[in-house]
Amino acid sequence: MENKINNPHEGDLQNSSGKVSFSDTELAIIRMICEEKTTEEIASQLNLSKRSVVSYRQKLLVKTGSRGSIGILTYAVAHGIYTDI
Repeated sequence: MENKINNPHEGDLQNSSGKVSFSDTELAIIRMICEEKTTEEIASQLNLSKRSVVSYRQKLLVKTGSRGSIGILTYAVAHGIYTDI
């Protein structure tokens, strides 16, 4: 028997058209990751706690299917989220 782990955020990953959707905060964090901002810098600029930024980053890794910041950057460039390269 196959053992499945339920993802509590699975419904958040795609919108009704089947595409991954991002909140305005998530998009801002993606752009800042692409600009090599640290967690502390992102938290300060967006008036969030460092812990919140870490949580957003983890969710972004899942949404983009990435293993790290380079994966988020690659996803952002490939999907037109970040174009300042």
